[in-house]
Formats: sequence, structure tokens, C-alpha cells
Amino acid sequence: MIPKIIHYCWLSEDPMPQELIKCVDTWHKYLKGYRFIKWDFSIFPKGKSRWVDQAFEKRKYAFAADYIRLYALYHHGGIYLDSDVEVLKSFDAFLELDDMICYENSPRKGLEVAAIGVSKNRKWVKQCLDYYSDKSFDLGNGILDTKVMPEVVKDILFHQNWILHDVNSIHDAHGVDTSTEIAVFPHEFFSPKSYETGEMGITDNTYSIHHFAASWYGIKEKIYQFVGKLIGKNNAKKLADRIKELIVKHLI
Repeated sequence: MIPKIIHYCWLSEDPMPQELIKCVDTWHKYLKGYRFIKWDFSIFPKGKSRWVDQAFEKRKYAFAADYIRLYALYHHGGIYLDSDVEVLKSFDAFLELDDMICYENSPRKGLEVAAIGVSKNRKWVKQCLDYYSDKSFDLGNGILDTKVMPEVVKDILFHQNWILHDVNSIHDAHGVDTSTEIAVFPHEFFSPKSYETGEMGITDNTYSIHHFAASWYGIKEKIYQFVGKLIGKNNAKKLADRIKELIVKHLI
């Protein structure tokens, strides 16, 4: 079962922007009876993780949060939300499951980790957490390890032989063998917004929206939308992909 805990991370010394505060306010509106834990250095001290310390030093807070997200979920269980996730209704219906995760709204069907819930001590989460153990974010000579978390999780699950079991309802998810499988919901459940186009795919099954305000996806989305008006969507996507590769390490 997934505990009624909401984890989120804020490591920056800057105040949270108003657009993110509005998202966080929706959590308190719809998630009654949940415990909220803000992860910062008062409860996750520096020196605990080389990856986190180096990412923080480089002001790459999103990468530092990747490790803390996995640490919180494995040791406590619960639901982790990026601060740019807007909640539309309660997650209570998912709490009897071991996994609450969906695909990204993208043709590549990557896993969305901005809104993710698991039971305590979930094995696959520990396997992802181990990926970062003793791993350096700063590779030296100005090179940073900027492999984004959806790619990390996807690769680890593949190499650890986990089966991604597509489900279309909570009822379907209850039939999944959680010892070898992970129930994955369609993107409409927790991430209906396309990071490439900004288009929404909200349905009656939508519980949250990831707005991509605090990640490299937001950069790509803005490039795509602006350039698409000038040179067409197909060419804009190719250009946005290339530009993201060139600038992501400097802007995350």
C-alpha cells in the first residue's frame, strides 16, 4: 500500500515562485489527511550523497532532487510530486496499490516521474536509488552527468527485467503481479500535458497535471511552440531536440 505522504523537494535558497506556489496550494486543497514532507538540507543533510552535493554546488537542483525523490520514496513510501504539478482530485483511490505511475504524454512513452507513488521499500525504487550510490554528478573538465531521470529509470527497469504492465484502470492495476511487474497508467492520469507542444489531454481520469515549469522539458516546450509557428511542427521538433541537447547542462 502507498502511505498518505506527499514528498516534495526545494533545495534552492531562493523563494518558491508564485506559479509553483499555486500548484502546491492545489495539493492542500484536494489531498486532505496527507502528511506533507518538504525535503531540504534540514532533513537531508549535506554529505549524505556525493551526487546531491555536487548537483547542488552546480545549482542543478533538478538533478539533486532526483536522488532525494528516490530516497524518500524507498525509505518512507508515499507520493512524490514535483513542485510544478497541479493536483485536480485526491489520490486516495490509488493508495491500495504498490505503484502509482504513468507514461509521459509523448510518442516515446517514457515514464513520468514528476508525479509518482510507491509502497515503502519497493524493490525497483531501491534498484534505481543504487544507480546513484557513490556516483559523481561532476565528471570533471566541465562535464556534468545530465542524464535525466526518466531515462535512468527506464534503463534500470529494462536491465533488471521488470515488466511494464499497461493498465487502463485502478481495477486493472490490482491484477498486476507486483513481484515482477509495474502497473503503468496512460499519461492522461497524472501527466496529460505534452512537453513538446503544451497541448492538454485532460479526461475524466486525470488526477494531476505536470506543467514542466521546473525542468528541461519546459525549455524544449517553449522552443517548440515558438519555432513551430515559423517553420512547422516537424522541423521545430528536430530543432528543439538539438537545442535542448546543447543547452540543457547550462540551464537545469
